[in-house]
Amino acid sequence: KLPVGRGQIGNFDRVALGYAGFFEIKNCGTCKNQKGEKCSKCGHKPKKEQKEKGICKTRKIWILVIACHNSRAVHLELVNDKTTEEFVLAMKRFCNRRSTPKIIHSDNAGEFIQGKNIIKSVFDDLNTYKTHQKLQDDLSITWYHAPSKAPSHSGVIERIVGTIKKPLIKTLQGAILTETEFYTILTDIEACVNSR
Repeated sequence: KLPVGRGQIGNFDRVALGYAGFFEIKNCGTCKNQKGEKCSKCGHKPKKEQKEKGICKTRKIWILVIACHNSRAVHLELVNDKTTEEFVLAMKRFCNRRSTPKIIHSDNAGEFIQGKNIIKSVFDDLNTYKTHQKLQDDLSITWYHAPSKAPSHSGVIERIVGTIKKPLIKTLQGAILTETEFYTILTDIEACVNSR
């Protein structure tokens, strides 16, 4: 027997969330063109060895991996840090592009729990009798958290994170890219994984 989430039709109605990363990207991507002067875009003044190699200052980013329980389709969102604000914005972008999920499975990361509380409070404020009773039915989200320190309960997302990281690491081969270049590679990997 399949679990309930796998046996019903509808892409991204039931999803699992997880983070992949961190990955390093160039802070602005233009520092190497400044010839040892202070970068006008990010304010970084390269050191002597950075000047010679043409290295830009780097920063960390993460990938929010959203996987459909039913079709195993994947949606990837870049996030600048693992804060609640970044998570909520990434979920908003996901809901704008795909659809609002009915059920979300995630681990007990602090940003997931606080994000759930923020989303729930927004819906509670909007779901008054005056606005729309249908809003409650259409946009209510049920959220399940895996127990602490139990990655086996999040097997779906852990496996998909591994599926994404393997081609990403092979493609990068230690190179540090700009955010735009990294995002382009990420969409290529998303298309590849979703075409299986």
